[in-house]
Order: sequence, then C-alpha cells, then structure tokens
Amino acid sequence: MLIQQPTRRLPMKVAPRRLPPEQLHRILDLSTDDPTLRDLHDVVMTISNIGIRPRELPKLRWCDFDVHGRRLLIADRKRASMRFVPLDPEMLQMFEVRGGRESGAEYIFGTSRRALLYRVSRQLGTLCDRIGASGVTLHLLRRSFFERVQPSTHLKLQ
Repeated sequence: MLIQQPTRRLPMKVAPRRLPPEQLHRILDLSTDDPTLRDLHDVVMTISNIGIRPRELPKLRWCDFDVHGRRLLIADRKRASMRFVPLDPEMLQMFEVRGGRESGAEYIFGTSRRALLYRVSRQLGTLCDRIGASGVTLHLLRRSFFERVQPSTHLKLQ
C-alpha cells in the first residue's frame, strides 16, 4: 500500500491593504531627490493626496485645473459624470511647478496613457524593492488614501 505524504503549502503572499505613512513618505523623499523620477513623484502625490483612480490620471487636462478655486475637475466623459476635488497648498504648488515644466501641453501627465502608467508603475516597483516595501501599486496608494481619510469602521461582535 502506498502512503501519500501530505503536501506542504507554501505561505501565500498577501497584498497589503494599505501603505504605512512612513513608507509613503520614504517613496516621496526618494522620488523627490531623483530628477528622473519626477513623474513618479507627481503621480504618487496626486493619488495619495486626492484619491484619484490611476486610469483617470492621463485624462487630466490643464483646463481641469482651477488655480483660483484651488480644485481639480475630474470628469468621466464615458459615464457623463464629474467631481471637483479640493487641492491643498502642497498639491497646488506641485501642479504649478509641473505646469511650468509642461508649458503648452494639453494634458497634465502627457498624452500617452499606457506609457505613463507603465513607466510609473515600473519605477514604483523598483523604488519599493529598494526600500523593502513589496506589493505597492498605484491602486494600493489610492486605497491608502481612503484608509487615511475614512478609517474603516468595522463592527465588533461582542
């Protein structure tokens, strides 16, 4: 009779639910210091501070940026919906600096949607590997924003 050994399960890698603030600050600090990571810095700032969806980033146009109203219009033309997001002074400054570099451009983050998201995602992965933070994605940054703004209020059973 053949006895079969029980198979040993390898521990699953579980993606983190949110990014700890100290890791977010480390990512922002490192991407600030490196001029080749300007887009990464601006994307991380935008997602982590206003909670925009990664797919909405490349669609942002300079005409959606209201300096005097201190807000950003995020429009979904397919669903015919729009929302205004207030901007704090740090975000206003980031957009103004970016506007100075990208003068004359129609879109805030360039015209090639796939190229921007692919490049920034790859840079984020490489940077996070250097600091020992695994599983960090653009979507995780967005979830972290909502966790920070609205901490989960799970009911505890007694």
